[in-house]
Amino acid sequence: MKQHHNLQLLFNHPPAFTCIARQLFLFFALTAFCFTSNAQTANYRAQGNYYSAKTNLKNGNYAEAINYVKKSKETLGGTNEELQYLHIIAAYRLDIVEEAKKELETFFDISDKKVKAIYFDKSVDRLTNDETKELTMLMDPIFEAVDKKLNHRCKKCTGTGTATIIKTIYEHCNKCGEADKGYYSINSDNGMGGTKRSGYKKTEWKGFTKSTCKICNGKGLEICSKCKGFGTNCKGCNNHPVNPSGYKGFSFYCSPCSGSGYDFQYCDKCSGTKSYAKKTTENIACPDCNGKGY
Repeated sequence: MKQHHNLQLLFNHPPAFTCIARQLFLFFALTAFCFTSNAQTANYRAQGNYYSAKTNLKNGNYAEAINYVKKSKETLGGTNEELQYLHIIAAYRLDIVEEAKKELETFFDISDKKVKAIYFDKSVDRLTNDETKELTMLMDPIFEAVDKKLNHRCKKCTGTGTATIIKTIYEHCNKCGEADKGYYSINSDNGMGGTKRSGYKKTEWKGFTKSTCKICNGKGLEICSKCKGFGTNCKGCNNHPVNPSGYKGFSFYCSPCSGSGYDFQYCDKCSGTKSYAKKTTENIACPDCNGKGY
């Protein structure tokens, strides 16, 4: 009877190590469940990116196909033959032959068990014999193209596939523009009209610059006050002592500046053409190698 009582106590109050073992078991069981659940979720996400890559490859969107392949590999935490197939085909058709070669080598490393593949679940079809055959047929073209890029680089673009050209555009000279005073209207919020504000803007390009005439100090000319500029029988302006030209009707006329009061000179920026050349550079496909680099 006493022995039975002790067994009952042991059952109701198990030793401490038994409780710890039970807790550890529960912990590892939950961890394993969470890990499996997360891994499965990641696999499904990787499959989604794989299908997007496959659709883009079929539609000729090769750059987008590569983008989705890389996303799938990152989510999956590795690669497999199906992803490698899409990556190789898309890179080759984009003429990124170095990348195509690298991925082709990875494909055969998976076949030779040198690289461990991480597969999708069974709902994803494995690579077909025809698709594997297609990759083997691309081996020579890819390796030959890489060899050409390395050993037969285009001399004009040194293998970059691009050439730089200089484009010339012409713009109004920003130095000799004539500044005119103008007005612009600002409408009020209430729709009752607006206010006018004055401002200056360049409205005409002259092709020259001007400075005050040093001979006449900007005076230019002065109409005779006696004859009002007619000059008929006017002794006041015809022989005026300060009139260097003797023109009729002017009590003063500066010949060097033709009466304008300014010295005119061709604009030193546009040389009188009213515009100036602005040169820019642009990268284009190399004409010698048609952008291939070799």
